Amino acid sequence: SSQFVRDDVPRGAEVEGAGANIQFPPYNYTKELVVLSHAIYHYRGLKSCTDVTPIPILPPKVQCHMYERDRQDTQVMVLSHPEKEYVAVVFAGTDDFRNALTDADIITKPFGPMSPNGTYELMP
Repeated sequence: SSQFVRDDVPRGAEVEGAGANIQFPPYNYTKELVVLSHAIYHYRGLKSCTDVTPIPILPPKVQCHMYERDRQDTQVMVLSHPEKEYVAVVFAGTDDFRNALTDADIITKPFGPMSPNGTYELMP
C-alpha cells in the first residue's frame, strides 16, 4: 500500500475493503495541500518563483522552487516544506473553456517498463 507520510509522523484514517488497505493522510497535511492547490490560481500573472510572494498565499515556511505558465495557460509550481520534509508539485486544473480544450487534446503513450509479455503495466 502507498503511504503519504514518513513513519515517524502520525497517519490519518485507514480504510480496508475489496482487498486494499487505503491510508488517508492526516487532516493538517491534507489541509496544507489543499491550500497549495488553491494558491496556484493566484499566481496566473507571474513569470517565475521570484515573483511568488510566500505571504499571505503560501503556508508559512513553504518554499517555491519553480513556477511556470505556458502560452496554453498550463501552470505548475514545485514547492517544499523543509520541516515537514515534503515536496509538492502543484498544477492548475481545468478552470475555463480554453483549458478544457487543451486538456482534451491528449495522447496516450506507453509509460514505465515493458513487462516480459510485451505490454506496459502502467498504460492508461
